[in-house]
Amino acid sequence: MRLQEFIHSLEQGGLAKWIRLFVVLAIFALGYTFFVLKNFHGITEAHGMDQAQIAREIARGNGFTTKNWRPLAIAQFQQNKEKFPLERTPDTYHAPLNPCINSFFLRFTKSTWAMSTRDLIYASDRMIATVAVAFLMLGIAVNYMTARRIFDTKISSMAIGLVLICNQYWMFAMTGLPQMLMFFIFSVCLHLLFRAIEAQLQKKSSVGWLAAAGFFFGLLALSHALTIWIFVGALAFALLYFTPRFQGASVMLVVFLLVWSPWLARNYKVCGNAFGISHYSLLGDINGSETSRMRSQDLSLSGLSLGGAKERIQNGFIDQTSQIYSILGQNCVAPVFFVALLYIFKRREASDFRWCVFVMWLFAFLGMCLVGLNNSNNLFILFVPMLTLYGFAYVMMLWARLEINIPLLRYAFIIFIYIFSGIPLIGTLRAPVRYVVNWPPYVPPFIAILNTWTTESEVIASDMPWAVAWYADRKSLQIPVSISDFLNLYDWSELTGSLVGLYLTPITGNKALVSDVLKGEDKDWAPFVLRGVRSKDFPFHASTPLPIDSECIFYCETDRWSQKAD
Repeated sequence: MRLQEFIHSLEQGGLAKWIRLFVVLAIFALGYTFFVLKNFHGITEAHGMDQAQIAREIARGNGFTTKNWRPLAIAQFQQNKEKFPLERTPDTYHAPLNPCINSFFLRFTKSTWAMSTRDLIYASDRMIATVAVAFLMLGIAVNYMTARRIFDTKISSMAIGLVLICNQYWMFAMTGLPQMLMFFIFSVCLHLLFRAIEAQLQKKSSVGWLAAAGFFFGLLALSHALTIWIFVGALAFALLYFTPRFQGASVMLVVFLLVWSPWLARNYKVCGNAFGISHYSLLGDINGSETSRMRSQDLSLSGLSLGGAKERIQNGFIDQTSQIYSILGQNCVAPVFFVALLYIFKRREASDFRWCVFVMWLFAFLGMCLVGLNNSNNLFILFVPMLTLYGFAYVMMLWARLEINIPLLRYAFIIFIYIFSGIPLIGTLRAPVRYVVNWPPYVPPFIAILNTWTTESEVIASDMPWAVAWYADRKSLQIPVSISDFLNLYDWSELTGSLVGLYLTPITGNKALVSDVLKGEDKDWAPFVLRGVRSKDFPFHASTPLPIDSECIFYCETDRWSQKAD
């Protein structure tokens, strides 16, 4: 009897609330301590670093500007504005919301913006990760509020708990990418859409909820333009579900455009194109790679074809379907959501809302088929909590139908689900650490040393300009595809001799020798990658290898390092 009373107390009694709170706080404390405080190696993603250096420029009062110069952006400015702004160069690639939010918090690390070779971990990296973890927890809290309205507290707590131990979320928080901000905003969108469905079924007006959802979808698009695919899915659902038929969808669309369109106007004002160069990233994946498109100065749509688009979509479809378990966070109950679509839940709201989630997921799937699946474009991570909630509820319903009236076995089954879903996190926590930095390809202190070898007005060409802009705090030109393009920029009158160095790293050095270096898009740079360049044929006559294991190298017109010390 005492055992039964204790189990009842765990499930529904006074202990339940405190145990759930303790577990959440314990997992959060463990995750934050391990990933941000103890074993943090710095921001891991190129786009994350790029957005971070933009955030720092905003914090300085320079507006939404960048020190990462893409040749394609230079060509666009020259074509539409006839001049490339060398000082306070507007960024026309990234969405604005994540850098703007991070800029506020980077002000607290202003005293450590200048990194030295004695600093292994950049303090601002840790601040970016901390903000991401905060948005992760806020997103989980909002998802829990939504889950409680859909199902009971017990199911909601256990399902959302599975999200807390999802390794993928903690890893994304270390990337610097806007996914955790997107996760929080999309969680709010889901909550508002569910409230709109509730209002519809209660014969009340849902317009207010849909207008609020349109506002947050606008913020979501300002975090990452690819999320417009999700909004189109939500719009399609609203059009078919809510009555009057066109009212709710129209309100959502109008509010969304009011939020998103000022950014398009800003882009058009600064560079002559409402989308900047961001849409070329999509074209790059259809014709070659995004990197090769950004490194070129070809603003035309040459080389694009329906055949290339078809192949891109086919490859995207195969990539996503073959990795579906992995991209859903390796959560064993999340894929069960698609089976739960065939089940009719008792509450009409719960049944209707899953179709809303599914339609948005389907449009996100289509969008990623077109642009390709990678970390910076990952939208599936936004859906994991709701997929997990429905999948877990369906699994527990099946368990109940087995009529196994032994509470300990039920707890053992739930524990098994947790352990199986938590294996990736356990593996990460126990993984040996080889380097204290994200090597290869990043060695932050020896990227930062470039700051002491150059001045604020000088420019460094590099295969990782985002890292040079972030850690060295110097303007950096992404190396063009060809040497001739580079020399044209070197001789460009507007630069007036400001292009003073070339920094090459494992970004190019670790590529396949024949297919990528000798015959691929880096073939013009092969002599530099292979350290066989003849200095008399190039304006930079001096060079010095840099750590780790001399896999990085800096070319310059003169020896700037022998006389300088950190």
